[in-house]
Amino acid sequence: MVRHISNSRSALKRRRRANSMASFDGLPPELRRWLAQAALPWSAHSARRLWRR
Repeated sequence: MVRHISNSRSALKRRRRANSMASFDGLPPELRRWLAQAALPWSAHSARRLWRR
């Protein structure tokens, strides 16, 4: 039997997962419309980064 050992004693900080719906809702309306029709899936984080440029 193989046991998986967790890293519960690790000193590294845990990363929080972003709420993807809330981050999408926070995007500008024009960008949300574009993302809704985009041929490929985009994360809200990536889309926001490119939008700011």
